[in-house]
Amino acid sequence: MRPIPPSYATARAQFLASASAADSRIDTVDHPRRGLDEEALAIDVAEVGPTEAPSAIVIVSGTHGVEGYLGSALQEHHLRHLAEGEVSPAGPTMLFVHALNPFGP
Repeated sequence: MRPIPPSYATARAQFLASASAADSRIDTVDHPRRGLDEEALAIDVAEVGPTEAPSAIVIVSGTHGVEGYLGSALQEHHLRHLAEGEVSPAGPTMLFVHALNPFGP
């Protein structure tokens, strides 16, 4: 597993790269504010699996504070394994919601 990302921008970039490599369907909702380092903020959702699945698993990385960085790293790790074919996306659709708040609690 990669180290926990040091910033929101790094966490988001790694998440999006891994989601893309896993052939995820990605949807992004931009936030109107900027982050601590003036970076763009957004909620990114990566959907993996059958579009017509009868069920879904929702995996949220974290909503505030530093625990979101660990959640992001775990999501990114799982998406990389999906991309490498180590985990089968068969079955329910998986929704990875990357929604960190870089401002803390």
